[in-house]
Amino acid sequence: MLDFEEVASGWACQSLEFRSGFDTHRPDFVVERDHDILIIDVITRGTLPPWIANAVRAENYTYQTWSRGDIDPIRLKNCKDLLRYAGTEARLGDRIRLLSALEDQGSLTLSECLQLVRESQPICAVANMIVARFIEIDLDTALLGPETSVRKFSR
Repeated sequence: MLDFEEVASGWACQSLEFRSGFDTHRPDFVVERDHDILIIDVITRGTLPPWIANAVRAENYTYQTWSRGDIDPIRLKNCKDLLRYAGTEARLGDRIRLLSALEDQGSLTLSECLQLVRESQPICAVANMIVARFIEIDLDTALLGPETSVRKFSR
């Protein structure tokens, strides 16, 4: 899901370690954002060290905990569906054709975008362009479908 956060410029999994005495903890995610670095722990069955929030803040990072209930199930499903195609690439002709059409029209449906792709596998190319932030869709309102609106990525 962090790949689809507009404010995140990058993220890593368990890349920082915090200490309190002899106790250590590696938070689940480190997210680089424009204005700060966010440290995230995902709460599962285990408990977090009681000192971790203070240790993170002492290093001038922002700290959050997430639980399963904090994650929108529609967004999670859409992100999982798109990430299946993350290793693929849209060919240059398809990318230019789709971006030109979006420039002319403002937005297109996902179905219309798929019809414009000729050199690559259509869903692979469109999903790759979403993950690479050439184009954007609403991940939160409904599951991806033919009528999902697609726009050029705007930052």
